[in-house]
Amino acid sequence: AAEGIKAEVRYIASTREDTFATPEDAFEKLAAMIDDSSAVQASAAERERARANLREWLAVNLVPNEHAGEPDCKGVAQGAWHLAEPRTVTWAFLAWNTDGTA
Repeated sequence: AAEGIKAEVRYIASTREDTFATPEDAFEKLAAMIDDSSAVQASAAERERARANLREWLAVNLVPNEHAGEPDCKGVAQGAWHLAEPRTVTWAFLAWNTDGTA
């Protein structure tokens, strides 16, 4: 490694206030995250258990959206359902100078 390179690392929390047209729409969109994130490391049986757990979790955490039809932060009409608590996604930001300055 080159001397004098000082990396900057920051974590950025991003809130997601997803809305869904129907409970099944919510299940399909969130289940896609299970499949996308675990396809390499989780077995088909583990993914299927996670999908079953998701159905149970949504039964408790998916609620009617009192702002359905109103524009969201991107101007898109909100769906009829949303999660009781917004999702938080944490991103890692990495940066460094290659010219040796700190």
